[in-house]
Amino acid sequence: MLVSFVIIKYFKNHKMTLRILLMSLLPLLSFAQSNSKVAMPKNTQSNEKGPVELKRNALYNLDEIKVRWKKAALENCPGVPCPTFSVPGPCSSIVATPTSPSSASVSFVPPTSDGGSAITGYIVTATSSPSAPAKRKSSSVITVTGTSSPIVVTGLTFGVNYIFSVVATNAAGGSPPITTTTTVTPCTLNTAGTPSPITLIVNTALTPSITITTTGATGIGTATGLPAGVTAVWASNVITISGTPTASGTFNYTIPLTGGCGSVNATGTITVSACTPNTAGTASPITLIVNTALTPSITIATTGATGIGTATGLPAGVTAVWASNLITISGTPTASGTFNYTIPLTGGCGSVDATGTITVSACPTATITDNGMNTYNTVSIGTQCWMKENLRVRRYNDGTEIRFDASGTSTGTSSQTWSGMGREYGAYTIYSHDSTATPSNLTSYGYLYNWYAVKGIASIGSTTYKNICPSGWHVPSDSDWNKLVKFIHSGADTTTIPSADGSFSQSSTAGGKLKKNDALWTTNTGTDDFGFSALPGGYRNFDGGFTSIRSIAFFLSADQYNGSNANGRFMLSNDGSVRRNTPTKSFGGSVRCLID
Repeated sequence: MLVSFVIIKYFKNHKMTLRILLMSLLPLLSFAQSNSKVAMPKNTQSNEKGPVELKRNALYNLDEIKVRWKKAALENCPGVPCPTFSVPGPCSSIVATPTSPSSASVSFVPPTSDGGSAITGYIVTATSSPSAPAKRKSSSVITVTGTSSPIVVTGLTFGVNYIFSVVATNAAGGSPPITTTTTVTPCTLNTAGTPSPITLIVNTALTPSITITTTGATGIGTATGLPAGVTAVWASNVITISGTPTASGTFNYTIPLTGGCGSVNATGTITVSACTPNTAGTASPITLIVNTALTPSITIATTGATGIGTATGLPAGVTAVWASNLITISGTPTASGTFNYTIPLTGGCGSVDATGTITVSACPTATITDNGMNTYNTVSIGTQCWMKENLRVRRYNDGTEIRFDASGTSTGTSSQTWSGMGREYGAYTIYSHDSTATPSNLTSYGYLYNWYAVKGIASIGSTTYKNICPSGWHVPSDSDWNKLVKFIHSGADTTTIPSADGSFSQSSTAGGKLKKNDALWTTNTGTDDFGFSALPGGYRNFDGGFTSIRSIAFFLSADQYNGSNANGRFMLSNDGSVRRNTPTKSFGGSVRCLID
């Protein structure tokens, strides 16, 4: 019993071990005699005078000891037998990954053994590596705790190498540590943009391709989750995803960035529908005359769709309807021009439009004939219908003759009667008086008319204006010419008005598009984009002289600039301009007629 006494005294601060010892000694104590007495040693201690005996009861009854020990054991370990446990086993598979310039995420696998006591947490320690810059005198240690993997360690220093370790803890203490085998350095992480979700039809190309901007990375790893037929490539900090998916479904893809710093993935979603895509047939271009019915109607076959949305771009007076997988376009256009229409299909699968072009000519006929039986081709430009050739008529359309002037010989200036006081009436001539029997200039350029003939003033002072053009047509006004030039060149200046006898360039390009591409021009700069076919017939000056044939195409307007001057337009051989000018009314120029 002396041994038990000493053991109890020794383990008084080791409760768990004491519990085990007490429980193991209880069976032995049960063999002791209930009336036995045990002599206990006397305790002594020394002082200056020698040993001093401590007064205490030296004899204990064994039954009493057994009861007391049993009571102590039950107080310290209520359950019998008393459980045992130890510290957890070590964690495994530790991995540290930078998450910012000042943090890292530490992941690990928990211990396979908790030592018999539940794990209460984990301690992660970051220790700066000895390989860090020499200026750091000592290693720094940062410790954080957590309850599960991963655990983020913050407060790290950018560019410094760290070793990370993990310890699992329970009631008995901490596990053996596990440590990273290589250093980890906080850094600026790679980044990848976030693409918008994409939806498309199976077996249709991914258009446009998906692009994802990256920073830091030098490439990408193997992409996962992309639909079959779709691939990803990286170049110049951009991931490009393209191809034609051959399988349907929802595909959540992941593309790991390589190089740079950190573990970053580009992610997104592509939804591929399995339905049959809508389709629309191709309509042939149609040309017709304004205010005439579209006959036959335009029909466009569709598949997949269950209807159409609002059609755009159709000419006024023309509509589109859908029935039984067929779009029908019909009506009577009330406006001229070129109309590129779009009709969206609805229902079915995919975003598909039916498209086509309808050209509505402002000219009701391809030709027009004047009262002298001269026939002219017509051309529709915008909403205007023009004669394609210069006028060659000798009478007003009521039959009244226009005076012909052949004075001044070939130069036009010798004893001319073309201009001057008392000659304020309509007249016409041929450039250089080219013989009317063989009218080469007439054939090429038509007649030259003064403003009075253009206005329809048959006699001096007359205010009854006749029409030099065929019935239903007229000589264009200044605003008619502005409309033409503006249609050819939307940026043309149609507001600036030159001074009397002056000129002003309205457009530097419209003239080239109006001039015929013909060797009659001394310098061929015409492209005739709209079929106006202007030719350089020159003009007759106010002194009767002829000038600028093959160099200038000069056209008169019906309205006047002032009492002495008219309005006109001319084009030069050596550039692409259209110029607005204000010549005297006795100038002789070419005339084009415009439908009313």
